[in-house]
Formats: sequence, structure tokens, C-alpha cells
Amino acid sequence: MYNTIQALSVVISLLFGTFYGQKYGFGKFKSFLITLFTQVAGFAGIFVLTWIESGFKKFGSQNAVRVYVLCTFFVWLEHKIFKVDFRKCLDFQGITPALGYGIAHLACLFPRCCFGFQYVEGSTMYKIANALTGTNQLPMQLWESLYALLLFAVLLIVAYKGKFNGSGKLIAWFQIFFGAGRFGWEFLRDNKKLIILAPMKDAVSVEAHGAVWGISNLALWAAATFIVGIITLIILNSFDKKKIKEPALNAA
Repeated sequence: MYNTIQALSVVISLLFGTFYGQKYGFGKFKSFLITLFTQVAGFAGIFVLTWIESGFKKFGSQNAVRVYVLCTFFVWLEHKIFKVDFRKCLDFQGITPALGYGIAHLACLFPRCCFGFQYVEGSTMYKIANALTGTNQLPMQLWESLYALLLFAVLLIVAYKGKFNGSGKLIAWFQIFFGAGRFGWEFLRDNKKLIILAPMKDAVSVEAHGAVWGISNLALWAAATFIVGIITLIILNSFDKKKIKEPALNAA
């Protein structure tokens, strides 16, 4: 079931991208190729970043959180390879990652990985976890998936309200909200990091999952994604302000 859901997320993302790209003036075939390129580049990025992070010892596909820091770079490559408008492509590719992640992360419910902390019996968080899962672990996979799908829906609505104007800022907003959200979710996951919301068993461990000062490696990748999103937004806004000033100077 895990592999089936992962494959389903890829298929749905490809189908969505094929038709959604037409909103930005890309044909179906080009939209499909761009979306396919993103999928392939994303998986390759996960492999390479995992390899680098492990000190070139572990080469494999692990959590996709690592690769979202490279979204803008992938779009730049697509802009060059497929000869499409850079800003339109930024918006086009700005929401599909949230859709793919929202579906794919549901797969983690089946092997029962990525659960939240094991809370101490009798605590408030234990009661909530027990009511939801019948165990003392919160279903973080479900919460993260719903958050990603909600982010996808909100960004799609923003794109629709903006009449798909190709401002390029949707990818920045994805990185900002996904990065901030995942950074927060990471402190509720089961990698035995420091947390203050409720009593937990073995709450602090710098060895677990590469945790440093209670912050995991995935939390750091999420923070990096947030920062890249902020930088991208600042750069795009500065270009927009420059364009507004230039006509005013020419008119004067």
C-alpha cells in the first residue's frame, strides 16, 4: 500500500500539471514534460542530498523535505530547457509540490512510520493521541498531509483569484508556508527531540535522527526552505518595484 500511494501521488501530480499548465499558456505536452522533469529532478535531488547529508555513506530516497529548497533552481532549469516564461513557470510549479506531498505522506500511515511522540499515560496529549489512534502516538503523517493539501488548495485559490497572472510568487509562498509548517511539525514527530507541550518518554536525544540541540536535520532543511522562500519573495518584489519606478521616470 505504501508504494501504491507513493506512485499515485506521482500520477496525480503529472495529471494535474498537464492540465494546470494551460492556465499559464503552456500546451498540454509541454506542461506534462515540465511536470515530469520536476518529478525526476526532485527524486534525483532527494538521493543526492541524502547522500551528501550522510557524509557520502548512504545513497537512497528518503524524506522529500530535503528537496524543496531546490524548487526555484528546478524552475530555472525548466525555463532554460523548455523556453518558457520564468515567472509563469514559478507560479505553475509553485503548488504541485504541496499536492504531491499531501498525497504521498499518507503512505506513512501504513508502515506506521513518522508517528508523533509517545506521550506519558494520563497526560492531555496522551488522551488526544489515544482518541485518534488508539495508541499513545499522535498521527503526524495525517496532520502533515492535511496541512500540505490545505496549502495546495489555498495557493490554487490565490492563483485563480489572481487570474493566473504569473507573478512568480506562488513558489515563494509554498516554500515559506511549507518550510515554516514542517519546521513546527518536526517537533511533534517521534525522533525524541526536546518539546515542551506535554510529558514524554525519552524526550531529549541528540543522537536520534541526527538531532542537534533538539532540532533534527529535517527541521533544518525545512528552515532552509523557508529562508529560500523569503529571499525569492524579496527578489521578486524588488524587481516589481523597479518596473513601477521606470515608467514613472520615463513619463517625467
